Amino acid sequence: MAKRNKYARLNKIIWITLILVFLFGYIDSVQIKGVLDTDEGWSKYEEFTAPSFIKSWILTLIVIAVIYFIFTNDLSESLYVFITPWILLKAGAQDLAFLIFSGDIGMKCMAWFGPFQNLASKYLLKETCVSTLGLILNVIGALIIVYFIGRWLKKAKW
Repeated sequence: MAKRNKYARLNKIIWITLILVFLFGYIDSVQIKGVLDTDEGWSKYEEFTAPSFIKSWILTLIVIAVIYFIFTNDLSESLYVFITPWILLKAGAQDLAFLIFSGDIGMKCMAWFGPFQNLASKYLLKETCVSTLGLILNVIGALIIVYFIGRWLKKAKW
């Protein structure tokens, strides 16, 4: 019974972190409108807003994982709590949420994405630029990876 309750808690924490990924996407879609209304637009976003936003993601995820570790004393599951949303953020889940909330879901080319968001577009769809379909497939692939990493980390018991 105790093991079942522990996994129920872990699953709740994972769901909370996944919701946070989409919450970050919503916040990004709302705050970017103010940045784009300035003369410098994207350059100011890239220089100041995006780096601080990424740091806030990482800090939030670290805090959640550390709190989970304090309560459970299970390093492998705490790592899972951190890695799940981090991989999804790197794969573009927050960017997908941003596109949905900002109404730009039909974009054909998103050239600003880095190598992690570009995997499905480049290798699966053979596109030179990240498309919405490529981003969706990338997030689905990341979900599959996270699932298997989670299964392994749940069993690891460090």
